Amino acid sequence: MPMKLIGFILFIVVIFAFIGFNLDNTTNINIWINEKGHFENVSVIIVVFAAYLFGLISTVPFWFARTLARGKKKSRKEEKGEKAALPPAPVQKEKRKRLTSRKKDEGEENGDDA
Repeated sequence: MPMKLIGFILFIVVIFAFIGFNLDNTTNINIWINEKGHFENVSVIIVVFAAYLFGLISTVPFWFARTLARGKKKSRKEEKGEKAALPPAPVQKEKRKRLTSRKKDEGEENGDDA
């Protein structure tokens, strides 16, 4: 627990140091080709913050999709719990037959009479 707190404090110190050292740094930004998308003397901190917000907002749809998928998995598990008495699928039976026949064949090759 204390290591997490110390790590978090160090992270915050690094962030504030970055902000402090870059307060005077400015840049020109072109979003569009024409004059409307040209911004002059924009602070680097604002550019970094805007990029962070853009990344945060762009992950929201993926987060919702993941949350919905987890909800569907839980509902499927509940359905499987109710239908647990069903026999295994025929494909699984066929795989079991092949595996057991392979084991018998390997035992005969090794000289074991199983």
